[in-house]
Amino acid sequence: MSLNKVMLIGNVGKDPEVRYLENNPSAQPGTNPKVAQFTMATTERFRDRNGETRENTEWHNIVAWRGLADLAEKYIRKGSQIYVEGQIRTRSWTDQAGAKQYRTEIIANGGGSDGSADAQRTTSDGKIIYNIKNPGTKDWNVQLKQTDIKFQKGHKYKVSFKVLSTGNRKFKTGVMSASYEWYGGCDPELEAGKEQEVSFDFEMDKETVADFYISLGKYDINDDTLASDVTISDIKMIDLNASNEAVSYTSGRISTQNKQTFTYGRFECRAKVPKGQGYLPAFWLMANDENIYGQWPRCGEIDCMEVMGQ
Repeated sequence: MSLNKVMLIGNVGKDPEVRYLENNPSAQPGTNPKVAQFTMATTERFRDRNGETRENTEWHNIVAWRGLADLAEKYIRKGSQIYVEGQIRTRSWTDQAGAKQYRTEIIANGGGSDGSADAQRTTSDGKIIYNIKNPGTKDWNVQLKQTDIKFQKGHKYKVSFKVLSTGNRKFKTGVMSASYEWYGGCDPELEAGKEQEVSFDFEMDKETVADFYISLGKYDINDDTLASDVTISDIKMIDLNASNEAVSYTSGRISTQNKQTFTYGRFECRAKVPKGQGYLPAFWLMANDENIYGQWPRCGEIDCMEVMGQ
């Protein structure tokens, strides 16, 4: 028995190159087999022996045929985060100099793209509001994530938050490492118009850094996830070994990537926070292609302002 199967989640390095194979010159235009080719990067985060976070990026050559080529041409663009299933194929040829050349490719036979989702996120009075018009094809196509949370070995944690949806829906929430090691979570069901409190407990078997996520995209292939507005509030994470007090936070990010490129100018931000509470602002100037050629810190940055404290 043998198995040749690949599953990748990463970022597209360039717009797909789409063409028709001219294996039948007499065929009508567009009726020959269609193929789309593009590159895709996957990034793995890990800690070195000094405890420093490092990243390793691998590049993959993706080939999509016929119907999948249509989807790639319609939805996938440089910078899109996508999920690809396929098989590894290596082909060879002899170049004009007579040298043998090899190329390893992933022949796609399934997957999905964030480009298929249509959702906008806003914040108001400490609440995070998603206006979801199209949930996409995967649960992570619409996702709230808090990254790089430090967890202690042997500690028990409790996560809770409130959520309100204008339509019935199921979603996924949990804690997972950057390499997709799952530590705990749940799959709640929401009743339209009823605010519900969601919570789950988990225990860490090692000291690590992981991400907290709430995935609001399509729950699964058999689920009819409807368009709706989803409001999330009162996010709390408690270290049950350390304290009985919860740490409450709201995390958000506004990015102009692929929307506006700056060469010079003036940037101004005005923020209002509740009385007696603080915030941790960070404003960065980064390369437009930072998620293509290696995410921060590999790509570098210019810190306009980054404040740590009360």
